[in-house]
Amino acid sequence: MGFCRILVLGVLLCLFTSEGVAVQSSNERSVKAQADSLNALARQYSFFQENSRNTTYRYASEALALAEKIDYKEGMVEALDMLTYWTIIVGKIEAALGLGFRQLRLAESIGNPLLIAHALRNIGFAAGQQTKSDSLSRQQARNQLSKALATAHSFGDTLLEASCLNALGRLYRVEKNFDAALSLHESALRQAKAIHNAEQESWALHSIGVIYEARKQYDSALVCARRALEIRVAARQAFGEAVSLRLIGLLYYRQKKYAEALQAIQRGIEKCKYHEGLFIIKVDSYRLLASICKDMGDTRQELLAYRSFLAIKDSADVIEAQNNIAAFQARLNIERSEAEKQLLLRDKRIQDIQIQRERMTSFGVIGGSILLLFIIGFMIKSMQTTQRKNTELQEANIEIQSQKSILEEQATEIEIANTQLQEQNQVLLALDTEKNEFMGIVSHDLKNPIGAVRNFAELIQEGHVNPEDVSGMAEKIVSISNRMLELVTRLLDINRLEQGGVLFSCVNFDAVPVVHNIAMGYQSLAQAKNITIHYTSEKDTIDIYADEQAFIEVLDNLISNAVKYSPHNKNIAVSVNASMKAVRVEIRDEGPGISADDMQKLFGKFARLSAQPTGGEHSTGLGLSIVKKMVEAMNGKVWCESELGKGATFIVELPTK
Repeated sequence: MGFCRILVLGVLLCLFTSEGVAVQSSNERSVKAQADSLNALARQYSFFQENSRNTTYRYASEALALAEKIDYKEGMVEALDMLTYWTIIVGKIEAALGLGFRQLRLAESIGNPLLIAHALRNIGFAAGQQTKSDSLSRQQARNQLSKALATAHSFGDTLLEASCLNALGRLYRVEKNFDAALSLHESALRQAKAIHNAEQESWALHSIGVIYEARKQYDSALVCARRALEIRVAARQAFGEAVSLRLIGLLYYRQKKYAEALQAIQRGIEKCKYHEGLFIIKVDSYRLLASICKDMGDTRQELLAYRSFLAIKDSADVIEAQNNIAAFQARLNIERSEAEKQLLLRDKRIQDIQIQRERMTSFGVIGGSILLLFIIGFMIKSMQTTQRKNTELQEANIEIQSQKSILEEQATEIEIANTQLQEQNQVLLALDTEKNEFMGIVSHDLKNPIGAVRNFAELIQEGHVNPEDVSGMAEKIVSISNRMLELVTRLLDINRLEQGGVLFSCVNFDAVPVVHNIAMGYQSLAQAKNITIHYTSEKDTIDIYADEQAFIEVLDNLISNAVKYSPHNKNIAVSVNASMKAVRVEIRDEGPGISADDMQKLFGKFARLSAQPTGGEHSTGLGLSIVKKMVEAMNGKVWCESELGKGATFIVELPTK
């Protein structure tokens, strides 16, 4: 009877459990269906079309939230694919990379090669957008896109293949390898035409037009650009229309067809208001509009266009800085979330191991007891049976030892996971420190000057300042505003360099007159402190291979620092020398020198060193960091040689070709 009761209870328990599982499974299917529907709606609303970008992003975000609730990985990957690609298009590269790597990890956990290929395409596309001056990062982007391309080809995914070909072509175009870029874009064009995909076909045509423009084949470039525009107009792609119109306007301008260029640029500017990711195109369009009006002799329209260019450029810079701060915070949150997930997984793994150990111990005890009983029973029958059971016992012991080895290996894996988590925590701490330093700069170097400007303005507004003192107070306001503008400009410059937003155009030019003009340009500032600048050159002409504007900015920073930190009544020596492979520029001062501690952080971002300007000048702590990034981007080297109390020598070496 007792056995029957237990059997009945077991059957009932199984029925209730099955019913609960069925209800839970039904709820999960409902949530999956909702997430799939939202992803399908997001796909239907191409974010290239006018006024539909917010709808696409909203549907994809809602689909992601639903999929996360039930750990529906396929739905999460689909939503992240759209969110990542849109984020790249609007220029938020840091945020896009964070989303792309999350998409890749989920796709790898599913094990679907095509999903992995889509994630690699997004990461490679974003990395290529971010690192225009970083050859190593461009190579990594090429590797990711090549893997995605190979997978797309093997699975016959023509749309993904065309997208990867266009992204690879853009990378080669940035490196001015136009032959390779043209071949890739032409392949993408053929693939896109085969499946009638307007998006990739128009991008391929536009890219081919850009290559022809770079080669000064303007008629061929116009044919491609007009065809790309026709496709984008038919598909109502406001983003693409603006890009095509800007290229068409440039091509007409190159051919001195000013009326046609003016019409195209004005249409493109009108289209820019339909998409938030078109700040750069809008800025470039207004700048080109100013050039067109200048060549047409329309001074008034040139001035209006230039004013619009400056206003939008400033707005774009501010929004870019806000987006970068938000992306930085988003990346920090994502990494913290991943670290927390790893900790939870580690704790669950330890729990599973402990349960497994307890089960193994119980099984060992029970198995051992059963074996012992059988051995005792069979020992009465025969010695042969006893020997056989002893053999079975030995095999059981070997299995237990094997299980013990497995547990030890799992413990080793846990130790490795702990080490990796500690390394990730160190990275998070470094990111948090950089964020705090950035916020400190903003709060100290911007908040106080803004307060001072406001106080001066209130005094003037409320009539507490004599009319004869207004001019002097306005001069102070201008001086403080210039300091704030310098800080903001420096912050934007260092951010553009780090994000790969600065494209260096290296050419051969004579370095001697450039260095001489910059050195002599600081004579008046040096004379105010009774400092003498000495200039020497090994030759009358020295060829250098660099971006001339960047070279000027590097020298301007270094010579300005030499004057700023040199005491009164001292000397500064500026020299130019050349070897077979490099040009060396040295700036030597007789200042206080640089300590060993300061030398470690000399070229760091937000560096605050012990040396102070000797004439009350202002320092942002970003100049040398910008110098280092610019020089390295031009394949050069910069370093400092100094002893405390004996001045400092800053040395820049750049290639001759």
